[in-house]
Amino acid sequence: GIQNIYWCKTKTKLVFSSELKALRAVPSVPKELAVEHLAEYLSFRYVHAPRTLYKDIYAVPAGHIVIINAEAETEKRWYRTEWRKVDSPHPSPKQASSEIDLILKRVVEETIISRRKDTGILLSGGLDSSVILHHASQLGESPPSFTVMLENSHADESPFAARVARLKGSKNHILRVSSKDFISNLHKATELLDQPLPTAAGAIQAQLFEFAKQHVDLLLTGD
Repeated sequence: GIQNIYWCKTKTKLVFSSELKALRAVPSVPKELAVEHLAEYLSFRYVHAPRTLYKDIYAVPAGHIVIINAEAETEKRWYRTEWRKVDSPHPSPKQASSEIDLILKRVVEETIISRRKDTGILLSGGLDSSVILHHASQLGESPPSFTVMLENSHADESPFAARVARLKGSKNHILRVSSKDFISNLHKATELLDQPLPTAAGAIQAQLFEFAKQHVDLLLTGD
């Protein structure tokens, strides 16, 4: 459930991969764009699984498995979120806050301990990323943090991130992105995503991930 799964069934074989580019490298897989799905992509910034932007290439929806044989393909849902029942009592703000914090704490701990990799935090100085850094720092040495600073932009989050990093003892790495850097990364980010960028932030994120890879193997984010 961590990676996407894309698949295509041709006349003679079944091909599947976690990246669209791997499927496109197979000669028998069709390369024709699904133009009828383009409006959906432009409206929502993605195409809802099982559809993709390619004809005859499908995505496995989240929480599902796909059983494929020579005759047919069957989609089965194996995970369903348990939503609160409509008539159940509302938790108090204090109860809700406490439960959310407990869940975040558990997820951060499980991720860091189970992966056993050098972990970093994408830190904006906002609520989400600051809480994640807080819980990560409780596990021992505070992990390094990574922040983007856009040159010539009024929306500079680096002072807030630097302050939170100091409070939690995290070494904060700042990536300064110029307009030239941003433009030069557009094509590379599109190649990594295997489809048109749904948001310009993708070019910045690609550069940030490459920068962080010099220091850590795993990044946590409050996105």
